[in-house]
Amino acid sequence: MSQPFLLYHWSPSSRRKSIRRQGLRIGKPSPDGSWRPPYLCWSKFPNAAWSLSATHGPKGAEWDLWCAWSDRVGKLKRCQFYPEGRRTEWTAEYRSRENVPAKRLWMVGTRKFESRRHK
Repeated sequence: MSQPFLLYHWSPSSRRKSIRRQGLRIGKPSPDGSWRPPYLCWSKFPNAAWSLSATHGPKGAEWDLWCAWSDRVGKLKRCQFYPEGRRTEWTAEYRSRENVPAKRLWMVGTRKFESRRHK
């Protein structure tokens, strides 16, 4: 069995109260309402998690960074979000298909999405 590691997930700040009450829940619509993911997306690194989430939202929106231990979010599936040949731990996405209760989460901080360029 591998050692637990921290995982990071960005969520719109508008959902902060709900997350503090109910945790992260599968099936919440994307910020633009275009899809409802059947899983939660995680990364080992906050900046990689940012690439998976917040850069797809509206400019000027605020996002909260949440973290949890890998052994507390349910069974994980490791995926890559960059093409073959660029596989590194930094490009790994982890998906879980279980809701994560608020008591298993920590809010790390808040960031505003300013533009499509990574800062």
